[in-house]
Amino acid sequence: MLKAYDYVEYSPDSSSLQNPQYFEKELELAQNVVKQIYKKKREFCCCPACRSTQISHFCEKWKVEYLHCDDCETVFAAAGREELEQYRQSEELMEFRISEEYQQEAAQKREITWMESVDWIMFRAFRYLGKNKGLSVLDIGNRYDGYVDMVMGLPITGGYVLKESILKKRRPLKTCTEETGKADIVLYLNHIQQSLKPLEKLQEIYAEMKPGALLFFSTRMGTGFDVLTLKEHSKIFPYEHVFLPSKKGMETLFSEAGFQILEYSTPGRMDVGTVARQTDKIAGDNYFIRSLMRNGDKSSLAEFQRFLQKSGMSSYAQIVAQKPEG
Repeated sequence: MLKAYDYVEYSPDSSSLQNPQYFEKELELAQNVVKQIYKKKREFCCCPACRSTQISHFCEKWKVEYLHCDDCETVFAAAGREELEQYRQSEELMEFRISEEYQQEAAQKREITWMESVDWIMFRAFRYLGKNKGLSVLDIGNRYDGYVDMVMGLPITGGYVLKESILKKRRPLKTCTEETGKADIVLYLNHIQQSLKPLEKLQEIYAEMKPGALLFFSTRMGTGFDVLTLKEHSKIFPYEHVFLPSKKGMETLFSEAGFQILEYSTPGRMDVGTVARQTDKIAGDNYFIRSLMRNGDKSSLAEFQRFLQKSGMSSYAQIVAQKPEG
C-alpha cells in the first residue's frame, strides 16, 4: 500500500478554504436545525465501523453525544436516521449552500485544492487502469458547482453522473450525460461522514462499479489531531459529521465491502494551524499540546504537521481502492 504526504512550511487552517463569515453563518444555520430536530439522547450498542461493543463517551455538542470506539478508535454521533433525514432536508440550510454567493466563494477559495484533487484522480487512474481518457465517472454527494464543472471538463470524463447532491436543485439540466451502466471511476469525497451505516453504503457503491474500477475516497478522521485535541470545539457538528472513522475502521469496512485498498494517506495540512488558533479550547490538563502550540515556531509546527501526515494522524484521509477483477 502506498503512502504520500506533502511538506508544508506554514500552518493554514480552514479559513483558507472558507471565509470565516460564511462558516459562522453555516454553523449558525446548522445549529438551529439541530436544535429543532434533537429530541432525546440515543443509546448505541456498537461501533458502526468494527461493530465492537467497547464504546465510551467522547464529547457532546449541541446536546448530541459523540461516542468513541475503544477498539478501532472511530468517533461517531449518537444520531438516528430520522434526525439525519430531517437535517438533510432543511430548506434553509440547503438554500444557503446552493446560493450563488456560497458557490462562488467556495470556487474562489477551493480552486487550488480542487486542482490538486483532479490531478490526484487523473494520475492514479492512469497508474492503475492504464488510461485516463473517456472513462465513465460516478460522483456521489458533491455539493460544489465549480468542482462538478472541473470534473466534467477532464479528459478522463467520457460520461458523468452526479448522485445524492443538493446541486440537483441548483442545476437539474446541467449535470451531465445519461447513465450508461456501471462506473469506471467513483468519486465519494467527504460524504461518508454523513452515513449511519457506512458498510451498507460502500456495498452499494461496489455494486455500481465495473470489475477493476477505482474508488476515490476522502473523509474527516476521528483519529485526527485537531479532533482529538479540540473535541467539541473542532469544526465538526451534528448532523453534518455523524461518522468519523479511524484508519483501522476504514480498513475493516473496505475489506468487508469487497474492496482492495491501493493507497491510504492523510495529506491534511490544517491540523496544527486549526489547533494553534484555538489554544484557549485545549483542555487545561493537556500540558504538552498547550506548550507546543504556545512555544513552537513556524518551523517546528510545520515539522509537527509533517509528522501527523506521515504517521496517519492528520484529520483528513484519502483512499484509492479498487473493485477486484472477476
